[in-house]
Amino acid sequence: MQEATKIQEQMGEMVQHQESKAGAAAEQLKFVQANKQRAQEELAKFQVLREGLKAATAFLTQQQTAMRNAEDPNPVTLIGFEGALGHLTGLMEQAGAAAAKNEGSYVAFSTMETQLLQTIQAATARGRGLEVQGERAVELASRSGEIAEVIEEAADEESDPAPIATPKKTTTTSKRGKGRKTKR
Repeated sequence: MQEATKIQEQMGEMVQHQESKAGAAAEQLKFVQANKQRAQEELAKFQVLREGLKAATAFLTQQQTAMRNAEDPNPVTLIGFEGALGHLTGLMEQAGAAAAKNEGSYVAFSTMETQLLQTIQAATARGRGLEVQGERAVELASRSGEIAEVIEEAADEESDPAPIATPKKTTTTSKRGKGRKTKR
């Protein structure tokens, strides 16, 4: 029975370790999911900004072309369009870089989320498996303890103390190695 208790304690510790592992991964998962959400929001924001800047660039380019094609284009306005388009191009590049950075963060957090979910699932499954194995091991240890008790009881019943007799000496030898057989 001591064996069964020992097995039960060991399996309990192993199950608790797996539960702790799953719990720690679940805590990490909360932070990863929050960071993933922020990265996704930032990615969307910079993608929208980049698209808006593209639309603004297209509109200003159209207006600049219309101004150039006018009969008497204003040179200062044309320089203003070129300056504005240059700034918009720079802002589009910055928005694209920020979008790429946040896309990388989003992908990284998504990967981490998948790994943590797998860790939680694996630890939970191992914990459940250990519980089942532990129950089986305890049952087997209990049975072997019962069998050992039955065997001990049967052996105790069969072995009545018998009188102890002294062994009889059957031969004697002389110093030279020749001897006569005598019974004493």
